Amino acid sequence: MRWQKLFADFKTQAQISNPTEIDLATVHQILGSVRLIQPFDWMKWQVAWPSIDEIPQLSLGDCVRHITRMVRSDRYADEEVGVIHRTTWQMLLNGELESLCRTAFLHTGGAIVPPFAEMEQAI
Repeated sequence: MRWQKLFADFKTQAQISNPTEIDLATVHQILGSVRLIQPFDWMKWQVAWPSIDEIPQLSLGDCVRHITRMVRSDRYADEEVGVIHRTTWQMLLNGELESLCRTAFLHTGGAIVPPFAEMEQAI
């Protein structure tokens, strides 16, 4: 049920032409509701952003890492800090965010994403 709400809410949010901090926080809450934002050392994770065609081949962990990095990097507009920057809104509008979420959904079979420790044990 949460995943269906996530995808429906993305469609609603994508219609907003001039997003506010509240709109951005809403998208972050949606992602958090299925545990797609998890703590890890995202600033040191230097994996390149996948193309939209590469996303379906990502592991569940990498989907979560990309989404978490995207959410955390929203705080950094300055490229000088060394963050590989991609904004949540940019990824929502171009379909990358939904593709990452759909890939995660397929990996979990519709369940809430487990913590990284559980994902690593399953490998």
